[in-house]
Amino acid sequence: MDREVPHSTRVIACDLDDVLCQTNLAVAQWHNARYGTQMTLDEFYYYHYWKNPHWGTPDETLAKVHEFYESKDFQELQPVDGAKEGLETLRDMGFSVQIVTARAGGHQVETEAWLEKHFPGLVNKVHYTGEFVRMQDDTVNVEKITKASVCHSISALLIIDDCANHTFTCASASPVVPSILFGDYQWNQRLSVTEDDKDFLSHDARTLIEGQPGWWEKDNLDSLPETMKRARSWPDAVQHISQMQRRRERPDFGLNNSKSNGDVVRPRAALHLSKYA
Repeated sequence: MDREVPHSTRVIACDLDDVLCQTNLAVAQWHNARYGTQMTLDEFYYYHYWKNPHWGTPDETLAKVHEFYESKDFQELQPVDGAKEGLETLRDMGFSVQIVTARAGGHQVETEAWLEKHFPGLVNKVHYTGEFVRMQDDTVNVEKITKASVCHSISALLIIDDCANHTFTCASASPVVPSILFGDYQWNQRLSVTEDDKDFLSHDARTLIEGQPGWWEKDNLDSLPETMKRARSWPDAVQHISQMQRRRERPDFGLNNSKSNGDVVRPRAALHLSKYA
């Protein structure tokens, strides 16, 4: 999937999983059928699965994720409500949508077949950062590709993403990439920091250390940077972009992206997401 995009076209970067397709819901249903659990979407407290109930250690989690990718459930993901209509509206507004996903290029065939089935003619290109390939083996020399760097390379005006890690990284980039934090999801109510050993513990092991239920709530985001907006649905996301369009500005929410001395505004904790952010 690599449609020619005129140089003058305004590009919007858009995540795939849980922005266009209901990945985590399918993952929970698959896990319950495969492992006899009662996992719910509301138990996805963090972006990194091993921090959530039922998943186990990071190694066990990665093995399960690979197993899910090989299942028919991965091929049969359902679109997020309103996503097709949202992309159609963005197209009619003159935007070119390019997908920027943490998936690896090894899933290109099935990913782009799914997009053509559910969003025919609405996506111009797909960029794969391979985020979890880097996590699986630190011994291989894999160049780190961030979503912010991809947005810079394609001159994206903004990014729509359900992961606060990614939107905060974009907010701390230079130049700043404005972002829409998408979805009414538990996992984007907080950053998923991977700074020290306890951040790589399973949910059960971490709960023993913390000694209290609901310990993850201490990581809740108190506020968002000025260049981030939260959209709980596709109509909300389109409304934000429409407002920018009417102002005829670069979609930076009408706010200054940097301090007066030229330093980039870096939100709290955005610099502590580690190599896995």
